[in-house]
Amino acid sequence: MVFNQVEAHPYLPEASLSAFCKSKGIVMTAYSREFHSPASHMLFAHTLGTVFVTALGQPHGANLSPVLTDPLVKRLAEKYSKPAGTVLLSWLIQRGNWTAVPKTATESRMKDNLAIFKLDEEDFEALSNVHKEEGKLLHLCDYGQGDIAKTRKIFGWSLEDMGWDHLD
Repeated sequence: MVFNQVEAHPYLPEASLSAFCKSKGIVMTAYSREFHSPASHMLFAHTLGTVFVTALGQPHGANLSPVLTDPLVKRLAEKYSKPAGTVLLSWLIQRGNWTAVPKTATESRMKDNLAIFKLDEEDFEALSNVHKEEGKLLHLCDYGQGDIAKTRKIFGWSLEDMGWDHLD
C-alpha cells in the first residue's frame, strides 16, 4: 500500500492531487490541526491493522483554527447538531480516498470522532468549495520556513517541486 501524506482541510482540499492519487491506488493521508482544538491537532491516516501516523507540519500557535470558526462550518455544525470537528471529519471521510485516525486525549472528543455522518450533497459540495472564497485557499501549518508564499520554497524545495504549484 502506498500513502501520500499532505496537509489537507477545507481551506486546502488537495482535490487534484487526491484525484491523481486515487487513479494510481494511492491512499491520501491528511494532517491538520483543523478539526477540534488547537491543543489536539488532527492527524489522518489509512489503517490496515496498523496505524501509520506522522506529522510534518505543526499548527500555528494556540489560536483556534480559522476552519473551525468558518461561518459555513459553524452553520453546518448547528444544522447537524455536531461539533465542528465532527463535521470536518465527516467531510474528509465522505471524500472517498481519505480515512481518518484523529488524535485526541479527551474522552468526549474521542466519542465525537466516532460520530461520523453523511453530509447532505449540497452541504458536502459547499464545504468542498469553501477554499474558493477570497483568502481561503491557504496552508494552515507552520513549516518553520517563513512565508512560503513569498519565498516559494520549503525545506529547500520549490513549491512546484513539492507539487504545491496547483493548489485546489
